[in-house]
Amino acid sequence: VIFDVILLGAVLIDGLYLRLGNDFVYLLVPILWIFVQRYFRFTSRKTFIVGISMLLFPPVFLQFNLGQIAENMAVWAYLFLVAGTIQILLELKGSER
Repeated sequence: VIFDVILLGAVLIDGLYLRLGNDFVYLLVPILWIFVQRYFRFTSRKTFIVGISMLLFPPVFLQFNLGQIAENMAVWAYLFLVAGTIQILLELKGSER
């Protein structure tokens, strides 16, 4: 659970403040997220909740003319939704055994 908070904190810091633009961060964090969720045996539901809740941020930031932050948050929302899809596919594959 602490690692989840650290990963979500890293996502929010990157989306709101850093604006790294480093593609490695966009690759590393969702992969780490999937491995942590699999290790602690969390379902993909948590990942989808995070992804969908991150979709609430871009419209708010666009209202305040913060387009770059809105774009970063939309990218993170997309990545979490993709990670959730991968996670649910892994869950389905594991349940077939």
